Amino acid sequence: MKKGIVLMLAAVALFMCCAAFSETAYNDRLTITGLPEDGFLCEETYYTVVASLDGKKVDCQWRVSDSGAARISSTKRLFTKNVDRAASFVLTAEHEATGICASAELTVVPNAKSVRIEYNGSAVSSGELSAELSGGAVQLALFGVVSPKEAGVALDWTSSDESVAEVDDGGLVTVKGKGKAKITVKTINGKSASITVYGYYEPKSISLSAPSELAVKETATLSVTVEPAEAESTRLKYTSSDDKTIQVNQKGEVRALRAGTAEITVSASNGVSASVLVECYKPVSALSFEDVQTIAVGETRHLAVTVKPQDAKYRAVSFYSKTPEIASVDEYGNVTGISEGTARIVAEASNGVKQEKSVRIKFVSVKSLVIGSYFEALLPGETLMFPVMLNPANASNSKLFFESSAPEVASVDENGAITAHAEGRARIICSSESKSCAPVQMTVRVKKDADVLPLEGVIVGLNPGHQITRDYTQLPVAPGSKQTKNANSGYAIGVKTRNPEYQITLEVSLILRDKLEALGATVVMTRTTNDVKINNIERAKMLNEVGCDIALQIHCNNNSERWRTGFFAYAKSKDLESQAIGDQIYIGTHEEAGTGISYVRRYDGYMSLNWSETPTVLLELGYMSNPEEDVLLGTREYQEQLAEGIAKGLVYYFD
Repeated sequence: MKKGIVLMLAAVALFMCCAAFSETAYNDRLTITGLPEDGFLCEETYYTVVASLDGKKVDCQWRVSDSGAARISSTKRLFTKNVDRAASFVLTAEHEATGICASAELTVVPNAKSVRIEYNGSAVSSGELSAELSGGAVQLALFGVVSPKEAGVALDWTSSDESVAEVDDGGLVTVKGKGKAKITVKTINGKSASITVYGYYEPKSISLSAPSELAVKETATLSVTVEPAEAESTRLKYTSSDDKTIQVNQKGEVRALRAGTAEITVSASNGVSASVLVECYKPVSALSFEDVQTIAVGETRHLAVTVKPQDAKYRAVSFYSKTPEIASVDEYGNVTGISEGTARIVAEASNGVKQEKSVRIKFVSVKSLVIGSYFEALLPGETLMFPVMLNPANASNSKLFFESSAPEVASVDENGAITAHAEGRARIICSSESKSCAPVQMTVRVKKDADVLPLEGVIVGLNPGHQITRDYTQLPVAPGSKQTKNANSGYAIGVKTRNPEYQITLEVSLILRDKLEALGATVVMTRTTNDVKINNIERAKMLNEVGCDIALQIHCNNNSERWRTGFFAYAKSKDLESQAIGDQIYIGTHEEAGTGISYVRRYDGYMSLNWSETPTVLLELGYMSNPEEDVLLGTREYQEQLAEGIAKGLVYYFD
C-alpha cells in the first residue's frame, strides 16, 4: 500500500518536472552548456553541448524540434544547417535516470558576407562622425547594413570608450564626452564594420599670439588659446597669406622662408578665427673685418666690419677683446694697442654670428716729425696749435715736448698750443721722446696789430745770380763734400737779345727788393752791382749771418733745346720748409705773370742751396735760350710782373 502510494507520488512529481522543463530553457538542476548566451547560432557550424545535473556532467537523450534547422549527432555535437533566413528550434536534453528535462530556444542565422554602418541612410564614407557638445549629449542613430539582409539578425554593437560614446543593441549612439570612440558592429559570424565618433566643443573665441618678426630660416610655434577651454584645438586650421614668405603647418609651426610679411590665420570649422601679421627679415649671415694686420702700442685704430648681406636687419655689431692685456676695444670697434703681442678681437652680431680678427700689436718708434707750417703770423692774444705730425703716424712713443725761444713773445703749452703775447719773433721747437728723432721748429711772428705791413719783421735774402767776372775756382758743392764745382760759373747769354744773365737777375732782384721793403720786409742783398767777385759759398754765408727767413737765389735758365720755356723753383730734397715756400711763389707768379704752376723740384747739386743754413729757394725766371722768353725777360713790364708775383707768394706764406 505504502509502496504504491510512493510510486504514484513519484510519477506525479516526474510529470510536473517535465511540464516545468517544457516552459524554461534551463532547469535548476539540469543545465545545458556549450551554446551562445544570446541563443543565436551560425549556420553550418558544430557546437559541442554538455548537460550537467546538479553541477555534474551526465548523459542525456538529446532532440531538436525542427530537424530542418539543426541536428544533433550521437556524439552530442549540435550541427546547424544551411538556412536562407533565420530559423528557430528547441534543443531538449532529458536525463533518463531521473526523467528531468532541460531545453533551450535557439535561432540559426545565415552567415553575413559583409556589413557596413549607415547614418541618415548613407554610408559613412569618411569613417568619422562628429558631435558638437556645447548643447549637451548628442544621439546618433546608426544602422548596420548586412549582406545578405537575412543575416542581419542579432548584431552586436560596442564602443571602445563609453565615457565618450555609448551604443545600445539597436545602434543608437549617445555622444556625451569630449574625445573619440570607435563604434563597431559585428555579425554573428564575425563580420564587422567600424566608424569613429568624435565628441567636441566648438570654439566661441580664439586668441593667437606669434613673434612679430622672424629671421629667414627661423621657426616658431604659434600660441593659441581657445574658449571655452573644452573646445577642440586639434581640429583648428592654420593658413598663411603668403606661403612663399612664411609657411605654417597644421601643428601651428611656422617657418620663415624669405623677406616680407605674411598674415597667419587660425580658424575653426564654425568660422571663428584669429590672425596675426608676421614680418620675415634677412638676418646677419656673416661678418668680415677690414685687412688690418698691425697696430702700434698706444695707437687706436678703428676696425671696420662688413655685415652681410647688405640688406640684413639688426646690423648692430658689438666687440670684445679676448686678450685685454694686449689690446682693448670699445663698443665702436676702436682698438687700442696696450702691449706687444697678438690681440684677438671678436665682432658679434645680435643674432650670435661672430667673426674673430687677429691683430699684431707692436712697438713702433718715431722716425721723424713732419711740420705743416714753418712760419706763422699772429696778433697778440691769438692762439695756434703747433702743426706737427708723427712719422709714422702710428708711432708708439708719441709723447711730444714743446718750448719757445721767446715765451714773452709767444708761449707754448705741453700740448703744443701757442699763444701770442707781444710784438716780436719766437722759435717754437717741438721734439719727440725718441732720441733718434730730430726736432722741428716753427717761427712765430707776432704783429702789434692787424694793420701792420704783411711782411714786417720778415728778413728776406736776395742773391742775384752770377756776376761779370767768372770764377772757376773749385769749391765743395756742399759742406764736407768731396765733390767740387766752379766758385761762380759762367752765365747765360740771351739767344736773341744777347743780354747777360747777371744783368737780368740783378734787375729783377732790385725791383723785388723795393716791393718787399714796401711790404715791410727787411731785405739783404748779396750784390747790388754786376762788377763784384763773390763766390757762391760766400753769398750763402752772407745771408746765413743775418738769419734770413727765406733766401732767394735768382737765376735764368739755358738749354740747347730752344723750345723749352717756363718759370721753375728748386729746393734741397729734404728741405720741406723751402719747398712749401716755393709752392706759394708758384701761385704768386702764376697770378701776376701768367707763369705755369709746377712742383718744386728737389735738387741737391746747387752750391748756393747746399751752403745755406736758412730756408732757401732757387728761382729760374725763364729760358734765355728761348727767343720769345729771352725778349720777355728783358722787358721792364715782365720783370715787374715776376717781382710782384714772387712778393705775393712770400706774403701768402709769411702772412
